Order: sequence, then C-alpha cells, then structure tokens
Amino acid sequence: MADPSEHSSRTTRVTRDSSRQHQELKDARHQSAASRKILAALGRAVANPGDVLDTVLEEAARLCGAQVAQLYLLEGDVFVLSRVSGEIPEEYRKYLLDHPVVRNRSSAVGRAAEDMRTHQIPDVLNDAEYGRKDLQQRAGFRTMLATPMILQDELVGVLSMWRTDVKPFDARERELLEEFAVQGAIALRQPRPDARARLQGEGAGK
Repeated sequence: MADPSEHSSRTTRVTRDSSRQHQELKDARHQSAASRKILAALGRAVANPGDVLDTVLEEAARLCGAQVAQLYLLEGDVFVLSRVSGEIPEEYRKYLLDHPVVRNRSSAVGRAAEDMRTHQIPDVLNDAEYGRKDLQQRAGFRTMLATPMILQDELVGVLSMWRTDVKPFDARERELLEEFAVQGAIALRQPRPDARARLQGEGAGK
C-alpha cells in the first residue's frame, strides 16, 4: 500500500515544478514583448535614439521589478545622468548635476565602469566601500545594480537600477539588465556626431 506522505510529497513537487514552469513561460513572454518594443524603437533610432533608450529603461525597470532605472553617459572622467525611468526626487536630480558619479569604487555605477562588468550592492547602507550616501539620503535607495554599456570596446555609459528596500536582484534580472545594456549601446551606434551630447542634455531634464 502506498505511503500517503510519499504521495503528498510527490504532489507538492509536481505543483511546485508546474508553478515554476508557468512563471518561466510568463517571464519569457514578457521579455519577448519587451524585445519587440525595443526593436520597433530601434527602427526609429536614426531619427531619435532617445526613443530606444527610454524604452530600454522602462522595460528594464518593469521586468526587473526596480523602482527606478537610470542611464549614465560617460563625459570626461565622470558619469552624467542622461535618462531616468521611474520617480526620482527633484532634489536628487539637481544635486547630481553638481556632484556627478565618478569612475571609482564609491558607487555601483563606478564599480561597473572600473571592472567593465555588472555589479550589485545588496544594501548601500551596509557596504564599507559605498561612498555616495549623499545620493542615498536624497533618493532613499538601498539595493543597486549596475552594468556597463560598451560600444566597440569603448565604455560609453552605465545602466543602473535601484530598489528602495533591501531586496537583491536575482541572476535572471542581472542577465536582463546586461541584455538591455547591449540594446542601449546599439542605439548609440549611429552616425550623427551630436547625438551623445544631445542625449546628455535631453533625458535628465524629463
């Protein structure tokens, strides 16, 4: 006679596996829809690469469950906030104009730029190297994820996201942000010489 506890355990495993597969299918559909949006925007990129970057940020924030997604473009030795998806305090936005992010270990953006790879800070208030508490106090973020945007082996910017609670991004969300960074870099690969300068002044004021 079958052991009832074994049957119950098997049923639980099947239910759990089914739920996981359903979630994976749902995630794949959402990612596919996001890719279609970005491809459509890429078709308009010659006229306005900002459309692509706005779409990239919006979809990155939505699919990764971030309150805010940001695009920083490299200008000399600092990173200038170019575009944002999500609500950020006006004080934070204005403060960044006078106190931009530097390419060093004091922030997730700086670490991603220095190492040319994705970096996560699970909790900026419990990270010994984190040195931009001036920004944290103005925006309230806790968990940060950042990945470099690379164009023809050259660092051109960094995509970053944050959550206001301590909730690290998982492996799938990290991979998604890296894919979005590639798509964003493609949008910047276009012949108009003033494009990058225009983007730096255009998006941050939204």
